Amino acid sequence: MRYGAAALVIVFYVDAFLLGGEWSSWVLFGALLIPAVAGIIVTTRQLPRAARPRLIDVALALTATLVVAAVVRDFGLPPVLAASLVGVVAALASVANDRLGSVAVPWYCGCFAGMTSELVLADWLSVTIAGLGAGLLVSLLRTTWDGVGGKLGLLAFSGVFLTSFVSRGLGTIGPGAPVFDFDLADRLALVAVPPLAATITWALWRRGSSPVLASAAPTAAFALLLLLLDDKTPLGDLMPFTYPSLCIAWFGGSFIGMTAPDRVGGRLWPLLVAASLFGVLQIAFKPTIAGFGGDFGATASVAVVAVIGLVAVVRHVAGLRRAAGP
Repeated sequence: MRYGAAALVIVFYVDAFLLGGEWSSWVLFGALLIPAVAGIIVTTRQLPRAARPRLIDVALALTATLVVAAVVRDFGLPPVLAASLVGVVAALASVANDRLGSVAVPWYCGCFAGMTSELVLADWLSVTIAGLGAGLLVSLLRTTWDGVGGKLGLLAFSGVFLTSFVSRGLGTIGPGAPVFDFDLADRLALVAVPPLAATITWALWRRGSSPVLASAAPTAAFALLLLLLDDKTPLGDLMPFTYPSLCIAWFGGSFIGMTAPDRVGGRLWPLLVAASLFGVLQIAFKPTIAGFGGDFGATASVAVVAVIGLVAVVRHVAGLRRAAGP
């Protein structure tokens, strides 16, 4: 199971960043695939095998998926704002009651599956299957890749990805949402904003907040503030950045900030590198079908494991040099 999930990371990477790209994309992102695969190997082989599924995890993920999908589709709330607000509810419930301590993780994972576009999964049966798939994966793999930022989004994406095959078989798969067309200002935001979000998330977590609350609460506040500014004040007309680009940048950075300190030696700078890398990857994000829920988290996890892998490769090379002597 864990190796199957690792394979899905590679499938996601090839589809999102290599297929259909120009030769320069193949050179840049093909080279980046090497440390990414190394990071996947390191994070996968160090952890225990898949756990037994828990019905509560599946139920929570499914509920969150349906709630977020309903809020986005029926009430028109922006997906990032909807997912982060619903995530805050579960995080606060976990903080308020120790017996609900395991609620936030599967719930937050389900939120990402619920962000799937109607242009991908239009019918509620498919959305339900995606939520069930995300819940089953987060339950089975709750001890795998522990502490890797973006893991929950990756598992949600995996659930949606597997559901897409069912939808294709039923003839209900949509054409896919349009890929965001970022201008220069948006691209700058996608590189500059994630390190700030990662820093704030990481700092809140290390000061006692749960990882889910540290990610969801600042994201909800940021997305809501941007929405109010955009709709209610002249400042919205003056901002050179679009609302989606800023929300994506912050949300992705917050996922990277959820990385456990022991994954990066207790240092912040690897996360800052991963956060900026997330922006670069998001700019280059051109999958065959866009609009899959969890794709921001999947991209964040690629950035994190690539940095982990790069550090591992550098240490290995340095060890070989020391062994070889002068």
